[in-house]
Amino acid sequence: MADNPSILMVREFLAGRSERALVIVGAAQVDDALRDMLIGFLAPSTNDSDELFDGDAPLATFSARIRLAFRLNLIDRSLARGCNLIRKIRNSFAHNAESAQLETSPHREWVSALFDTFAHLVNDSLNEVREDPQSAQLPDPVLRFIVVSAMIALIIRKMAEFTPKVSQDPSKFAALLPSPKKVNKGNTLPREAGNATPPAGG
Repeated sequence: MADNPSILMVREFLAGRSERALVIVGAAQVDDALRDMLIGFLAPSTNDSDELFDGDAPLATFSARIRLAFRLNLIDRSLARGCNLIRKIRNSFAHNAESAQLETSPHREWVSALFDTFAHLVNDSLNEVREDPQSAQLPDPVLRFIVVSAMIALIIRKMAEFTPKVSQDPSKFAALLPSPKKVNKGNTLPREAGNATPPAGG
């Protein structure tokens, strides 16, 4: 039971993390998993800092990473939906540090939608977390957020292990290019026609 990543998150929370910190950490796990998946799929950066992922780069945000991973077919629609709900909850907590709670609306509804999407995958894990003595004092929306965010991060990391990498070997694409003979045959006149003298007069 102690190896369950959701239970480890619960114990970190009970060791002194606020509910806001728990949401930020849970979302960061998913965001980092997506970032690592994309970095592993794409050709590596040739710079010390990654011009796609660092600073104000195009893929520096959680939302951009979700969209690209989905458009590249690295994650399916349900995972993209789950990631977006986690992002939405995180953003709300980041902007409402004092009053935000997972038990109150609209967070309660967002957590419910998040859980419903993955209930078939996380029910056993949720029951295991509920059986942990240290989890008994946590509200159900908090437990659900912990379990689903940990599960999504784990799924993305497992999927990344089987994601094919972008090839950097140009020879692999040579077969896709037309041969010079085919190009010349289709785009040049025969030598005889090219040297023919046009008829006089008209």
